[in-house]
Amino acid sequence: MTILYRMKNPHTNQYFCKSADIINEAPLKYLLVYIEETAQKIIHDANVMGKLLFDHLRYKKDFKGYILEEASLDSIQILEEWRPYVERIARIDHISIPEAQKVFRQELVDYWDKWAMYGSLYWKRNAN
Repeated sequence: MTILYRMKNPHTNQYFCKSADIINEAPLKYLLVYIEETAQKIIHDANVMGKLLFDHLRYKKDFKGYILEEASLDSIQILEEWRPYVERIARIDHISIPEAQKVFRQELVDYWDKWAMYGSLYWKRNAN
């Protein structure tokens, strides 16, 4: 079983999100979960972004960096707009909704990892 991670800003209680060249923070509901290798590769970007955010908001405290938190597939919230995809997986694969949710969550992690690491160039090269 692969260990998953999310990156939390201990000052804002928001979570780091990187998707290709977009770097932001989001609440737990929208957090991205990464495999360890991806988390380690993008933690530098997270900490640079956190420092810039602190400077922009003129916080008096120094930004000490994001905290890596262990996560699980079950910690990924399935938003209402994703429900049709889960139902489709269940129908096509002849599995229960809870099993389809696990499959969908794993597909999300795989997608986020590839997008965070390679961006749109990866997808253009591998579209065929």
